Amino acid sequence: MSMIGFMIMHMSSVMTFAIVGNLLLILVILRGNAAAKQRISPVQLLLLHNCVADLLFALLTIGSEVLVISTYPDFLGPDWVCRLTRYCQMVPMFASPFLLVAISADRYQAICRPLAHYRSDRYRRPNCLASIAWLLSMTLSLGQLFIWHKTPNNECVTIYGRGVSPLKSAYVVYFNTCAWLIPSIMAAMFYYYVCRAVWRAPGGTSRRLMSTITKEKLDSETQSYIDCLHKQSFMYNRQASEFDRKRVQTVRLTMTIIACNFFLWAPFCIANVIQAVKPSVINPRVFTYICILGNLNSCINPWIFIFFNVNMFKRAFRNIFPSWTNHQSPPTSNSTDIESNDLSYGCFAKTKQMVLFKTSTPIPCGTSDFGSCSKSDCDYRQMI
Repeated sequence: MSMIGFMIMHMSSVMTFAIVGNLLLILVILRGNAAAKQRISPVQLLLLHNCVADLLFALLTIGSEVLVISTYPDFLGPDWVCRLTRYCQMVPMFASPFLLVAISADRYQAICRPLAHYRSDRYRRPNCLASIAWLLSMTLSLGQLFIWHKTPNNECVTIYGRGVSPLKSAYVVYFNTCAWLIPSIMAAMFYYYVCRAVWRAPGGTSRRLMSTITKEKLDSETQSYIDCLHKQSFMYNRQASEFDRKRVQTVRLTMTIIACNFFLWAPFCIANVIQAVKPSVINPRVFTYICILGNLNSCINPWIFIFFNVNMFKRAFRNIFPSWTNHQSPPTSNSTDIESNDLSYGCFAKTKQMVLFKTSTPIPCGTSDFGSCSKSDCDYRQMI
C-alpha cells in the first residue's frame, strides 16, 4: 500500500471513530441528565464544547485533508477555497486545547475559590470561558489565510514552500507554542493549585467552605440554621463526603483528558518543530506515524468520560432503550451517582438559597422559618 493510501485509510478510520465517539458522549450527557432530571453541570457544559471541537477536528481538519490528499497534487477549487480550507482546518486544533484550559480554570474556581464560585452564576462562567476559547482559536488561526495560496500548477501550498526558511520556522514554532505548549503549562498550573487544595483541605473541601461561610457576618436566622445543620452531624458529614468524592472524581476525569491531550500531541509538536528547522533529521515515514498519535486524541476523549461516568452511561442507555432494560433491577442505594428524585432541600426561608447539600430525608430543624422545601423553590447550585 502506498503512503497516500495508508494516510487516507488511517484518517478515515480516525474520523469515523471520532464522530461516533463524540456523538455518543453528547447523547450520554444529554440523556443521562434528562433521566436523572437534573441540569447539565458546568464541567459537562465545557465537555460538550470540547466534543464540538473534536467533531469539527474530525470533519473539517481530517475530513478536508482526506479530500486534499485524494486529489494530490491538484487542488480542486479556487484560491479562496484553498485559504479557507486551511483556516477551517486550524480552528479546531486551537479550540480543543483552549477548551481544556477553560475546564482547568473552571475547576480552579470551584475548588480553590469555592465561596466566589457559589456566589456567581454557575453557567455564566463556563459560557464565558468557552466563548473566549473559541474566539482565541478563530483569531490565532487567521495566519492560515495569508500563508496558503493556490499556485498556477493547481497546488495549494504555503508561501514559504517545502524547504527550510526563517518564516516557516517562525510560524511552526508559533503554532506549537500557542496550540500546545502554553495551554499545557496553563492547565498544569491550574491543576497544581487544584490538587494542592483538594489534598491539603482538612476535613474535605465542603467542610472548609462551610467554615469560610460561618466566619462571615451572618444574621441570627442564618446562624441559627447553620447551627441546626451542624447538629445533624451524621447527615451533614455524609453529604459533604459525597460532594468531596464527586469533586475528586471530576478532577481525576479532567486531569486524565488533559494529560492524554498533552502526551498524544507532544511527539507531533516536537517533531514538527524539528522538521521545520532541520527536515533531514526525521524520516518522512516516521513523521507520518507520529501524526497518528495526535489524531487519536479526538477519539479517546469520549471514552475517558464514559469510563469515569459508567452510571450516567447506564442511565442514558436505559432512557434510550427502556424496553431492553425493564428486566433489570433499579439502581441500588450504593450507586456512585445521586439518582433519587425524592430529595429534600434545606433553604433559607427569606432568601430561598441552598446551603451546600441535599438529603434523602426532611431536615428536622424544627422551626417554622427553616425546613424542607421543593427543588423548584430553591436556587440549588451543584458542586460539579
